[in-house]
Order: sequence, then structure tokens, then C-alpha cells
Amino acid sequence: MSSSLVFLFLLISCGDNDIPGDTNIFPTEGIIYFNGGIWVMNYDGSNKKEIASENGGASSFSSSPDGTKLVYHRLFTGIIILDNDGEKTTIMNDELIPWGAGITWAEDGKIYFSRYKNIVNDHPGGQYIYSMDDDGSNVSQITPDFFNQEVETPLDDMPSVSPDNSSIVFTTQRSGNFGVIAKMDLSNNNIAYLTWPDGPTTGVIMGVYAADEPSFSPDGNKIVFSGYIDSILPEAEQDHAQIFVMNSDGSGKTSLTHNTIGNCLSPSWSPDGNLIVFEKDSLGYARICVINADGSNEKIICENGVLPCFIGQPK
Repeated sequence: MSSSLVFLFLLISCGDNDIPGDTNIFPTEGIIYFNGGIWVMNYDGSNKKEIASENGGASSFSSSPDGTKLVYHRLFTGIIILDNDGEKTTIMNDELIPWGAGITWAEDGKIYFSRYKNIVNDHPGGQYIYSMDDDGSNVSQITPDFFNQEVETPLDDMPSVSPDNSSIVFTTQRSGNFGVIAKMDLSNNNIAYLTWPDGPTTGVIMGVYAADEPSFSPDGNKIVFSGYIDSILPEAEQDHAQIFVMNSDGSGKTSLTHNTIGNCLSPSWSPDGNLIVFEKDSLGYARICVINADGSNEKIICENGVLPCFIGQPK
């Protein structure tokens, strides 16, 4: 998570048309996002309501699979659950959780997040993916220890768990490259790289040279992510983060957006897999957009907001 986004989270304020609602109850469907507080809106951007204040800055939103709770990270506090009656519960609070923490709520009820393994002499050790129960118990390291003299820390981050709980995808620097998306089989810890600047072992140019924020589709067949690409897009689009989809094995990478100003970030699937919501950051001004899963019909639905996710669909 870039420092500019951190400041954006802390400074962003409610839009003129976004009037706080009078309820703290989650609707049965909709989009949750951050806008100086925690807000919900319909898929088309209508009926915007603030459901909880959050003045300390928030990141890494993920809905519970049943749509009745939200998990997120609060700066200087920890990992928090907001339930459907508005109550906030801090389930983990320690100095080893980085800003952004890459939190997701898996279909089996566990919460996955990134965390430093230790801090020695004020310097963080490896950053790995962990899981825990939704009350903060049974914390377990998921991605295996890694050491390479050329890679100071693997920086595993931004996990997403397949709907059948058989694998996770995440961003990592284990390869020595910045922002590579990896997939790990949870039964044997085998890790495969789905994006790679120069192609993995075949020498085939895959194009994506920095990728982040991967998320499984509801059926597990696709992965959406934010990334930069240098071989299949027009030159004007190559220096801006776009929203991509690919098959769950890393094949078939396709750009859904064609942005030439700013970056497209934080993609999230709708529960039926038909829509993707994301934020478009242009010159420090963040809007929330939706687009069909085939890349058609992109629309701005909120003029101020970041970190969108659909109710009932984990990131």
C-alpha cells in the first residue's frame, strides 16, 4: 500500500451528495467502501449511507461470506470486525501487523491477513500470510518461511482464498521481482508464480511487470487483479495500473480497463461474479467504479471513496 494512498484514506471526506444514514444495519446486498467513515451503497451508487464512523483511517475491507460482518484494519489499532448491529470488536492488536494488512474473509470462516513474523532491532522480519478464527484465536502462519540473500523479506501480502479453500493467491517478492502474484496449494504449500516480468521458465513474455491485490471469482475459475503491463496495451495505457482478469492458472490475462490517467486499484467481485468494483485514483482524487466482468459498461458510481467490496463476497 503506497504512502500516497495512506494519506488519501486519512484525508478523504464525504461527498456533497453522501448524507449519513440513520442505521448501522448492513443491507442484504450492496457495496461497502471507505469515505472518512464506513459507508454502503447500492450497486448503481444510489442510497449512500454511513454505517459506522472511522476517524482513525481504515484499510483492507472484506465482507464475511454471509454478508453480516466486515473485517478491516485500523491504523494504530489492529484488525477489527464490524457486525450488523454496528458493534466493533478488535480481534487482533499487535505491532507486527503492517498498514494495509491485506485482509480477506475465507468461505470456511477463517480470516487471512499479512503479518510480520518478528521485529528485531526495530527492523521487521519476513512478512507472511497468516490465518485466524473470527474471534482472533488459532493464529497460524500459512505461507512458509523463506530466505534468500538477494531478497531481504518475501513480503507476502494481499491474500485471497479460493471458494473451495484449496489454494490462496497473494502478492509476493519471493521471486526477487516487485509485485509478483503467486498461488499456493494449501494441501502441500507448493507455490507457483502466475505473473512474472519475463515469463517464468518458458521465456514467454507475460507482460505484467507489477501486480497486486489478486482476488478469486466466486466460482474460483478467474482471478481479478490490479497491475501494470507493457506488451499488450497501447503505449498510453502502459504506465497506469489497470484492472485485469486471468484464469486461475495464470493464463488468459486480459485488461478490463484502459485508463490513461491515474491508476485502477482494489478490485472486488460481486457475489454472482457478473460485476467488478474498483477505485480509480486520478491525481489524488479517488472515485469508485463498476464494470461488467467482460470489461464492458464501466461506470463511475461514487465520486469520493476507496477500498470498495461487495457485501457477501470476500475479497
